[in-house]
Amino acid sequence: MEFHTEREIDASAAEVWCVLGEGFGDVSWSTGIDSSSLEGELGVGCLRTCNFPPSRLSKSGSVRETLVQFDREAMTLAYEVQPTPGVMKSAINRWSITPLGAERCRVRSHATLEFRGLAVVFGPLMRPMIRRMGARFVDDLAERVAATRRVSAA
Repeated sequence: MEFHTEREIDASAAEVWCVLGEGFGDVSWSTGIDSSSLEGELGVGCLRTCNFPPSRLSKSGSVRETLVQFDREAMTLAYEVQPTPGVMKSAINRWSITPLGAERCRVRSHATLEFRGLAVVFGPLMRPMIRRMGARFVDDLAERVAATRRVSAA
């Protein structure tokens, strides 16, 4: 199952990259994520753990993601979600940030998910919820960048 999310943000690509790329280990600003941490130095192979209330997608209340691609110059990254028992067989999410001018950029996400067990049957029913989660994350990213800009301006 594939999901594409795209949004233009009124901020420089460098500002958005600072939050999404350089700040990869901290996504506690995202709705539904209680905390996150990074194991290892930021770069390919490091591991991010995101903690949230247990749900149908992860009964453990956490997800571990391995950074598999990280390019500062191109402002792209990709991470694989470690399989979760009973639900997620595999997942990878690829991100890119494209400058559209000095104070505007486009953020794109391309997520590919493969379910297992009963989730294979119910996966199509979860599509709207997963799509909303992706859109919410990008909205939260835009809000985080705007908040960072306000603090910097003060």
